[in-house]
Amino acid sequence: MRASASRAAERATKAIPERSASTCDRSAARARICCWSVSSTTRASIGGFESERHVGSVLVIEDDPDIRDLLEDFLRDEGHEVVTAYDGVKARELIAGGMAKPDLVLADYNLPNGMNGAVVAAMIREALDRPVPAIILTGDISAGTASTAALQHCSQLNKPVKLNELASAIQRLLPLAQPVAHAPRHAEDSAAGGAPLIYVVDDDDSIRGAIRAVLEDDHRDVEDYETCEAFLAAFHPGRAARLVIDAYLPGMNGVTWLRRLRQAGHALPAIMITGNSDVAIAVEAMKAGASDFIEKPISRNELLASVDHA
Repeated sequence: MRASASRAAERATKAIPERSASTCDRSAARARICCWSVSSTTRASIGGFESERHVGSVLVIEDDPDIRDLLEDFLRDEGHEVVTAYDGVKARELIAGGMAKPDLVLADYNLPNGMNGAVVAAMIREALDRPVPAIILTGDISAGTASTAALQHCSQLNKPVKLNELASAIQRLLPLAQPVAHAPRHAEDSAAGGAPLIYVVDDDDSIRGAIRAVLEDDHRDVEDYETCEAFLAAFHPGRAARLVIDAYLPGMNGVTWLRRLRQAGHALPAIMITGNSDVAIAVEAMKAGASDFIEKPISRNELLASVDHA
């Protein structure tokens, strides 16, 4: 068992190319790959529970061909079936054509064509109609990226990632890949015409898109806007609605906008998004009429619970 693990470790290590004079044009790509490393000792410790390891089908979404190949080799060494895609568009094509039925999605956060890995994972779940676990790999440790991953119910691993950490995350998540049939949580409200419209106002495209995707995945009607002014131009009072709004917006900020809504007589239930431990803003938001506030990074369950209780 240990000998097998050592051989696998040796293969994984050799998959990280050395810089040479004949391949200088690939030095940048290789430098990125060099963040992936594993020792034979670590892989041997992983091999210590090989008898109870979980294996499955993994969809790898990565636009860097060298890293994509490295991940594919490593995952196959671990016993997984692997399908790879260059970007979110190709991943959707594989799903739609029945070429990929993943038990787990492993995606880079920054993907071509304006997509990110967390949003692509959400689209894959919707297409398959089941909760597929997802791991997002990113070098961006900002609150915005963490919020986007958390909202889409994705695990996040920050680069540089050690392969034993990736293997452990996969082992933890694969047992969660259970096909689940589900009905819309708000089917009764929809049938009665009583489901509230959710307005989302946030100037960060990735966070705004992630919030919208989570709400729509939960069968909510959503409209999103980049600024308070854009929301104001489109807002039509009368329909049952909720407002999810960032406290820090360019121009008219979220707290000022809530005050103006109240002064105009619009008792629109609102959830204010604030920074981590920003007590002063949270207090101002509640004084302005917010029914709740949630801190970044935002979790999926916290968002849905806040909208339900608003």
